[in-house]
Amino acid sequence: ALQVLLSLKGEVGGMGRQEPLPYRGRLGGGLNLSSKADRMYYYLLLADACNKCYDTLPSDSILREVADFYDSHGTPNEQVRAHYLLGCAYRDMGEAPQALDCYHDAIDRADTTAADCDYHTLSRVHSQSAALLGEQMLPYQQLEELHLQYVTAMKAKDTLCALNAMGQMANSHEMLGNYDSVIVICEQIISSYNKLKMPQKAASYYGNKAISLIDLSRYEEAKTCLDIYKLQSGFFNSEGDIEKNREIYYGVIGRYYMGIDLVDSAEFYFHKELYCTYDINNREYANRGLYMLYQKTGQRDSMSKYAQLAYQATDAHFQEKQSDELRHMQSLYNYSRSQTIAHQKTIEANRNKTTAVILAIILIFVLFTTWYILSSYRRRKQSQLREQQMLYEHDMEKMEQAFYDLQQMQEKEKQQLIEEKLVYIEQLQKKLETFQHQSDDLNPDRLEADIIVMPIYQHFRYLLHHPREKATNSDWKELSSMIDEKLPSFRTTLYGNCASMKKSDYQICMLVRLHFLPSEIAVLTTTSNPYISLRRFRLLQKLFQRKGKAEEFDKEIRKIK
Repeated sequence: ALQVLLSLKGEVGGMGRQEPLPYRGRLGGGLNLSSKADRMYYYLLLADACNKCYDTLPSDSILREVADFYDSHGTPNEQVRAHYLLGCAYRDMGEAPQALDCYHDAIDRADTTAADCDYHTLSRVHSQSAALLGEQMLPYQQLEELHLQYVTAMKAKDTLCALNAMGQMANSHEMLGNYDSVIVICEQIISSYNKLKMPQKAASYYGNKAISLIDLSRYEEAKTCLDIYKLQSGFFNSEGDIEKNREIYYGVIGRYYMGIDLVDSAEFYFHKELYCTYDINNREYANRGLYMLYQKTGQRDSMSKYAQLAYQATDAHFQEKQSDELRHMQSLYNYSRSQTIAHQKTIEANRNKTTAVILAIILIFVLFTTWYILSSYRRRKQSQLREQQMLYEHDMEKMEQAFYDLQQMQEKEKQQLIEEKLVYIEQLQKKLETFQHQSDDLNPDRLEADIIVMPIYQHFRYLLHHPREKATNSDWKELSSMIDEKLPSFRTTLYGNCASMKKSDYQICMLVRLHFLPSEIAVLTTTSNPYISLRRFRLLQKLFQRKGKAEEFDKEIRKIK
C-alpha cells in the first residue's frame, strides 16, 4: 500500500508533484488518466493506499464519482471497495451517519453467492461500521456488526481479523454488564491464540477476563489471570511497571486487593495509577477506587477528598463527552442537509419519471392511430378487390353467353350479328385484361398465398419447430420442384447470372424467396446467423453485381416472380 501511495500521491492537489508516476497494475502499463476508467481506477487505488497508510483520503466528491462509476461499470467486488472507501472518507470527516450509509451500500452490493466474493474487504466494512456504532454508544447494533465481521473474516480465512472481532465483542458485553459472556469470549480468544502459537496475544486477554472476574467477585480466578497477564503479555518492564497507556492495570489490581481486604496494597496501586497517568478515564477510575477504599475503612477526611476528586474527573469526562455529542449533532445536521438534497433529487427523478410516462402514452396513441389508419386502408383495398372480382365474374358470364350465341348462329344468315359479337367479345377481352392487371396490383401476394399452402412449404415450417429433424435430400428436391412449377423463371434467372452457383447457395436463395427469416434459414441449413448474413452479402455481389447489405439481396431475390 505504501508503494502504491508513493507512486500515486502526486495527483491529489497539495500533496506534492502534479504529474503522478505510472502505476503498473492490472492494466499492464502506465495508467492513461485521460481515460475515465483508468482515472477512476487510479483514485480507487490512491484512496485504498491512503486508507491503509493512515493518510488523508481524496475528497468525498471524487470518491462519490468513483462509486457512481463502479456502480455502472464495475464488478460487485469493485463496487464494495468503492463504497467502503467513500465511507472511510466520511468517517475521517467526522460524518458518522453518512459513513454508515456508505458502509451499508457497500454491504448491499456484495455478491456473497459468487466464488470470488471479496470477504476480506467485506469484513473491513463490518469492522468500521462496528467502530462507528461503538462511538455512538449503540452496543447492541455494534454486536450485530461484529458478528458479521467475524463471519466474513472466517470466510476470508483471516483468523486474526476474526479474533479482533471477538475481542471487540467482549468490550461490548462488558459495556452491557454481561460479565459471564465476556469471560466465555476471552477464553475462546485465548484458546485460539494459543493454537496459533501466539502466547503474548493470548496473555493480553487475561486482563479483560480478570476485570469481569473481579466484577463477579471471583477473586481467586482473577488473581490467576492477573499473574499470567503480567508474566506473559510482554507489557511490563524488568521492574514490573506496565507500558504507557495501559496504566488502567494498576486500578484493576487495586480493585482485586480491595476485594480480598488487602487495603494497603489496594491503596498503593490506586495511588500508582493516579500518579502514572494524566488520562481522564484512568484518573477517574483511581479516584473512585480510593473513595470506595476509604469509605470501606471509614476514613472520612480521605473519603471526602477523593470523592471530590472523583467528581471533578467525572465532570471533566462529562464535558469531553458533551464535546463529542456536539460534534455528533453537527454531523447529524450535515447528514440531514444531505438528506434534504437527496429528497429534492428524488422529487426531480419522480418528475422525470412522470414525463417519461406521459411521452410513452403519447407514443402508444400515435402507434395505435397509425395502425388504425393502415388497417382502414387495407380494408378499403380488400373491398375494392371484391367489387372488381364481382365485375370480372359478371363480364365472364357475358362473354360465355356471347360465345354460346355465336355458335348457335348460322354463318350466312347472321354474318352481321357475328361481326358485332366478335367486336363485342374483343372489347370484353380487353376489359378483362385490364382488370387482370388491376387485380395483380391490388393483390401482389396471390402467388405467395398459393405457395404457402403447398405441402412441402408446410413441411419446412414444421422442421423449424422440430429442430431435431433435419431436411433430407428428397425434401430439398421437392422444394426445388415446387419453385420450378410456381416460379419458372427463378432458376433460369439465378443460373443465368451465375452458372457456377453452389447447391447450398441455391438452397439459401430458395428459402429467402419463400420469405424465411435469416435465423430460420440458419436452422434449416444447420449453420449460424453470421454465416447466413455473410453468404447473402456475397451472393448480392455474385448474382446482381453490386455491393450492399444482406437485406438488399433479400429484396432482389423476392422481386423474381
